[in-house]
Amino acid sequence: MNGYDFKIDWVFSWELVSSENALGLILFVLWLFDSLLCVLFVTVIVGRSKLAWDFAVTVHIINLIVVWLYTDKFPTSVLWWCLQILSGVLLVTLSTYSTRWKELRTTFFDNMLDQQELGEVRHPVHSEPIEMTPYPKDLEGSSSK
Repeated sequence: MNGYDFKIDWVFSWELVSSENALGLILFVLWLFDSLLCVLFVTVIVGRSKLAWDFAVTVHIINLIVVWLYTDKFPTSVLWWCLQILSGVLLVTLSTYSTRWKELRTTFFDNMLDQQELGEVRHPVHSEPIEMTPYPKDLEGSSSK
């Protein structure tokens, strides 16, 4: 945004998002970048995959209301609506994936890098293998008699 004086309209006006000038395209890209940053916030702060949809939809509804009240006009730009849909899909998809990964990491992914032999079971606290035998020791002797 070098060369432009900052105006609050950049944040709250839907009319500036345009494919006809550099400012409109930069605002388009910055909005998508903001969606990527929100994925990190959802992952760290919200942390639940079931709440990712709720957060994404709430952020976009609040944005619509603020933009509508700020400009006193309902947004009619097709590019702005495409940007909101793309941003919502991006935010929901990536935040759902990242929060699910965070939720399931401790359950499924912690010991994936440990090398194990077939048939070897490791205790979750200790890293030494536990020997597994198909039959108890006292039954092995009685089966051969």
